[in-house]
Amino acid sequence: MLAACILRTGGTAAAFNGLKRIGEEAYAGCASLSTSTSWNLGRYANLEQIGDRAFYGCSAMSDQVLDAKGNFVQNVILTGSLNQIGASAFDGCTAMHKLWLQATQPPVFGAFSTSSMAEDYQILVPDSQEDGDSIYKTYLETLTGILGKDEAYRILDSFSDGAKARQAAAISEIEITVPGDGSADTVEAAGTTEEQETPGVIEEVPENPQPEEIPEEEPEKPEEPEPSTDENISDGSSEETSQEQTEQSEQTEESITAVQQAESGKLTEEAKERES
Repeated sequence: MLAACILRTGGTAAAFNGLKRIGEEAYAGCASLSTSTSWNLGRYANLEQIGDRAFYGCSAMSDQVLDAKGNFVQNVILTGSLNQIGASAFDGCTAMHKLWLQATQPPVFGAFSTSSMAEDYQILVPDSQEDGDSIYKTYLETLTGILGKDEAYRILDSFSDGAKARQAAAISEIEITVPGDGSADTVEAAGTTEEQETPGVIEEVPENPQPEEIPEEEPEKPEEPEPSTDENISDGSSEETSQEQTEQSEQTEESITAVQQAESGKLTEEAKERES
């Protein structure tokens, strides 16, 4: 039965090194396909692509190589040349507890779910502690886009240097958008602390609100006319009065002169009459 499953891809044990692609649904439904020293995914040294649903439902395929007596020999580590894993390629592989990936750059992952995998299913990637866990971070970002951050963090770790534990604090914050108001609450994924925005205060409105009193506007006072200056008036009247007085004085002097002349004339005539 195992040989029949292997022949689906046209490959044999002798052709492992030359095979670069395992096609879509190549081993799908091969429940008897089991890992052994003669066949396991780690033997495809130059494998580049695994098609959609290639190992779907291969429930006996394990991540460990066992000998004939059932003793552990080695882990099945997929080659570093792998650059694509199709959608649901390993769904239903319940005996595969770990998917070891040697590629330092994440392959292109198709959509998949961990719900049909082993409960302790993990994806393990090369150690990169000396480089700030760069490989782990890159894989985490890729898997987050498929599974969400919580699930990606749960299943991902490095081969042996504990990148997951080191990066727990750095990736703990998850932004959750609250529908309706567009605000965001920050929740710690590690469960250590929790910070949430305080909701806005809503003012209570009385049942029978009283209308606000509008202050009465004071009527505008009419502008008072500017008082006329006495100085201007007095100046004009005094000038007229002075002119009148001058005229009267001149008339009086003329009258006096005329009277004096008349009396002088009478006296002269009287004097003449006496002499004669």
